[in-house]
Amino acid sequence: MIAMLSVNSYPVEKTRNLLPKFRNVKLTDSKFVASSNIATLTVLLSSSGYDRGMLTWRFAERILGLMISLDSGALDSLPVLISSGKVDTALELLCSIRGIGRSVAMKVVELSKDIQ
Repeated sequence: MIAMLSVNSYPVEKTRNLLPKFRNVKLTDSKFVASSNIATLTVLLSSSGYDRGMLTWRFAERILGLMISLDSGALDSLPVLISSGKVDTALELLCSIRGIGRSVAMKVVELSKDIQ
């Protein structure tokens, strides 16, 4: 989610700092987000401090796609792929999600390595 929102000159640290607010409004809860609509998610993003103006709804749409994939288990293999060095397969998996392109996928892998 951090990588997905930290694009177009929006700093990773700024997004990370919003995580507590995202958690408070359940934007990190895959079941909640997957069952929400884009309008609701757009309002929650904006009210949490992530306001990209007229583009905020696009990010809400991307988060919805991500959380539907998380909730369905489509990304369950991702941590193992990254930790075992199968980066190309991890990138392919990530890019299969609507709203994730190669640069966001690479940022996900990079941020995941920072956590390990």
